[in-house]
Amino acid sequence: MKRCFVLCSFSVMCGIPYGCEYDETTITLQGIAVLYKYWRYGIGSRLLEFFETKVDRIKITVGTASDEFVEQFYLKNGYKPVQFLIRIKFNQLPFDYEQKKANFKVINEKYDQENEAIILFIETLEYDNKLKNNIKTEFHSYETIYIMEKDIQSNI
Repeated sequence: MKRCFVLCSFSVMCGIPYGCEYDETTITLQGIAVLYKYWRYGIGSRLLEFFETKVDRIKITVGTASDEFVEQFYLKNGYKPVQFLIRIKFNQLPFDYEQKKANFKVINEKYDQENEAIILFIETLEYDNKLKNNIKTEFHSYETIYIMEKDIQSNI
């Protein structure tokens, strides 16, 4: 079943969570959009809480974008960092790329031919922006984001 949830105020759509099925146990929350004039009123948190009560899975995963405000939002709402997603242009790969990978727990590596990039997933068990910045510098990545997860009670 496909469902769409929106928050309206006097006929104005002011917020929406959006996501998609990842697998049998996980939903990927792709984002929460709230009109700017409604920011900082708890609308995003309420949309997230509502979304969590309506999904029929036991885990929600979200990529946080490369923004500390967004990271803090998900941390505040009970999400925990589980990995970094980093994107590196083929022509920006460090000469000692394989050696650098050996210094981290690489969970997965994908090749994005269309964007001429490598996507690495590196395990992390904590929120550590110093580590995030180190990874970005070490790998010359143009994007380094947290992937966060939250286990929820099944609503099945």
